[in-house]
Amino acid sequence: MLRLDGDALTLVFQCSADGVPDLAYLGRPLRPDEDLVGLGAAMHFGPHENQPDGIAPGGIFPHLLAGDLGAPAVSLRRGDRSLDAVFALLDVVATPRSIGFHLADDQEALGLSLDWRIAAGDMVCVSAELTNHDSGPVSVDRLMSLSLPLPDWATHLTRYSGRWAREMEADCNPVEQGRWSAVARGGRPGVGGGNWVI
Repeated sequence: MLRLDGDALTLVFQCSADGVPDLAYLGRPLRPDEDLVGLGAAMHFGPHENQPDGIAPGGIFPHLLAGDLGAPAVSLRRGDRSLDAVFALLDVVATPRSIGFHLADDQEALGLSLDWRIAAGDMVCVSAELTNHDSGPVSVDRLMSLSLPLPDWATHLTRYSGRWAREMEADCNPVEQGRWSAVARGGRPGVGGGNWVI
């Protein structure tokens, strides 16, 4: 269990030697003597009747071969061959305001660094860096730096759009099953739609 504290929030990560770290807690500051192992255990529920016995957690970098059925965090190719990278945790570098997870897939000769940092104003900054240790090029179709499940209190999604005098018209919709996406095919979005959601 690893803990990262800001001024008004705490993040707790759960690590296993053979998998990707999982975010066990993100919320109000925890007491200094909080039982982090108990907190991590409380965050995991048993399977439903129609689920397999061993449910793999998605972790902070979910992928299909680890058992996660959501959108994979990475999609890679070498030539015409799809790479089914399976990253395992190598080591962790922690400072008072940041944690760096270093992972690798030795079979595909790939390295992955996931860095979490708490910046000013308790802004959580997350980045992902992929390293190719092979002589052949790798095509990166997708590399997410952040993929998290929504908490129960996140019931609505708000984005902004419009033109001229209505540039910041709020469009609020309930969060439902399925997928929501916004695409800008002309580069950076202009006044017709902001590139963020609340």
